[in-house]
Amino acid sequence: MTPKVQPFWWFKPPAIICPEGEQVVNGGFETGDFTGWTNNGADISTQYVHSGTYSAFLYSASIQQDFATPILKECIESFGFWVYFIDTGILPDAWCDVYFSDGDMISVPILQIAGWTYYDILAQIPNGKSVSYFVFRAGSTYWYWLDDVSLIGTG
Repeated sequence: MTPKVQPFWWFKPPAIICPEGEQVVNGGFETGDFTGWTNNGADISTQYVHSGTYSAFLYSASIQQDFATPILKECIESFGFWVYFIDTGILPDAWCDVYFSDGDMISVPILQIAGWTYYDILAQIPNGKSVSYFVFRAGSTYWYWLDDVSLIGTG
């Protein structure tokens, strides 16, 4: 009988540690300010809110949130947000840009649909990508209210 040869070392890939629970800081803007966000011209509003007391109002503005450690798509249970427009338009002048740890990004148009609309960003992210940060942008054609931004980790 020939003995089975064992390798002198064993390669074990590093374990993927997925964050658990809500990863967005102040996604409902309930601090009444932009705590957790980098703000470039947006305002806090009480005029239109999806839940709670506050929302973000964007017009010729942007807000950004960064993650200290990029989050792999496969570690995300849900990633989305709610947007409110007063009326319906035809040209997108608002976007959610998602940047990945490898330098790639996607730009999701936020369509001008009257009332509150939910956007599922997770469905737009390619498999194997890790989210580093995301940005909401609004041009000068339309304005919108943003609320309940959420990214839930699988844990």
